[in-house]
Amino acid sequence: MSNQPAEIARYIHGRATPGTSSRKQNVTNPATGSIIGQVALANAADVDARRESMAEGAEFAMPTSR
Repeated sequence: MSNQPAEIARYIHGRATPGTSSRKQNVTNPATGSIIGQVALANAADVDARRESMAEGAEFAMPTSR
């Protein structure tokens, strides 16, 4: 069994995406302080992908007529 923390993906447009940044941040259990995983920090490409996904979703959420 590996002692490596589990990789925690972020969700963009309903799909788990690992991110494109090589920078990672530990995720800790606040009750125990133990490391329970790692998440890749977002870079500009990740932010752009999220922004595009939000724009697509907004088209469906906005009413076209009243």
